[in-house]
Amino acid sequence: MPDEIKQVFVVKSWEDFIELSWDAPDCNNSEITEYSIYKSDKTIFDIGTVDMSIQKEDENSYNHSCTKVATVKPEDKKGGFFKLEGLQPSCAYYVLVTATNGLGEGYKTETPQMVMT
Repeated sequence: MPDEIKQVFVVKSWEDFIELSWDAPDCNNSEITEYSIYKSDKTIFDIGTVDMSIQKEDENSYNHSCTKVATVKPEDKKGGFFKLEGLQPSCAYYVLVTATNGLGEGYKTETPQMVMT
């Protein structure tokens, strides 16, 4: 499996979308086939204080605090970034990105990245 993606960068932030970028993790001798983008279900302002951890329900899914919202092929990460749309203006979200290869979905970061529109 690939290593975790340690940090997600905000390339551009607008009122209803953000453009995210990340460095490819070590693929551990198996080419990365896709990236999965996870986003908090609610904005930070909707739920007040947010538990920074994301709890795993099983090997491939998270509880209601974070949902897989997109799958991106490496060749579709146009210009080195991914546009996450449909967000609320002036809000903060938690996001995290994982990589998948022939050995499975990579490790998840302990703490998701906070991003703001």
